[in-house]
Amino acid sequence: MEKNNYRDWLDLPVELMESIMQRIGWYDVLMGAKNVCKTWHKICKGLSEWQVIEIRQVRVSNNVQIGEEWGYLEKVSIFFGEHAIEIEFICGINETVELKCGIEGVELGMKLAMHVIDLSSGELLDLCIHGFGCNHLLEFISHRSSQLRRLRLQFCDVYSDDYSDDSFKPKPPRLHISNKGLIEMLRHLPLLEELQFPHTSIPTECIEVAGRCCPHLKSFTLNEKECYYWGRPLTNNAHALAIVRNMPKLRHLQLFGNRMTDRGLKAILNHCHFLEYLDLRECYFLYDALEEAKIPRNLRRRNLARELRQKIKLVRFPLDSTEDYEFKAEISDFYDYW
Repeated sequence: MEKNNYRDWLDLPVELMESIMQRIGWYDVLMGAKNVCKTWHKICKGLSEWQVIEIRQVRVSNNVQIGEEWGYLEKVSIFFGEHAIEIEFICGINETVELKCGIEGVELGMKLAMHVIDLSSGELLDLCIHGFGCNHLLEFISHRSSQLRRLRLQFCDVYSDDYSDDSFKPKPPRLHISNKGLIEMLRHLPLLEELQFPHTSIPTECIEVAGRCCPHLKSFTLNEKECYYWGRPLTNNAHALAIVRNMPKLRHLQLFGNRMTDRGLKAILNHCHFLEYLDLRECYFLYDALEEAKIPRNLRRRNLARELRQKIKLVRFPLDSTEDYEFKAEISDFYDYW
């Protein structure tokens, strides 16, 4: 055979190389192919799949035996384009087993997630994180995804930076999201247009920073995981007032299960003049102000409900159906508060 009777892979058309990369398996692309040479690395980073990414951690099974201990099986899935990478790992009830099995699995998931985000070459537009993440991952995202338009953190535990009781401190600390970590991330996303926190509790400072640092923000979602504390309701207008002061140009606002009262709602009505959609479902502390507004003798309450309908195109009221809500509603009846 003649020495020159062969074809160099690097001479293949870029379109053909992209097609090959999409067929060899995404785990191999992330962990191997992109490191072969500069040309392959460039081709991997040029694939359009990296613009929309979802990272999801869910529990697969509660009954997994680890020696003499019983644990549970977790799965981290990374979705991009029409593709996905999945890894499964065992977490133990016993802390020692947790450290040996679960943490290594989570760290591998973090590593894969950062590989995927890095391949977006700063062109990531839409990111969803479900029950996963840590400060290091958020920092990595913020420095490599300045073009991000939509950020969604759902079912994520965001911990306070100050702990009055060590028993509530997450372990190990390198694998959790803190208020400070989330706030620092938001400071580096100036083009953000949609910010969503379904079933994720955040401090008002996050709202303040997002309002100041994300001037293009048009849509905001905050669905609190719980609307009660130790079985007794506590009203809280902090989130509503923070939105009023820092996000007056919002067009879409969902505050599912929020604990605000008519004071917070009136502030939103008086200052958020561009709102076209307002979701107040399961905001049961607004029940008296809105649902009983149908009673003719209560003119003040009737006027508040009428003002809502006049100023905003679509309003979802506290007792409206949650059938089209994408998650299971935490509280399905007004009397569940007590």
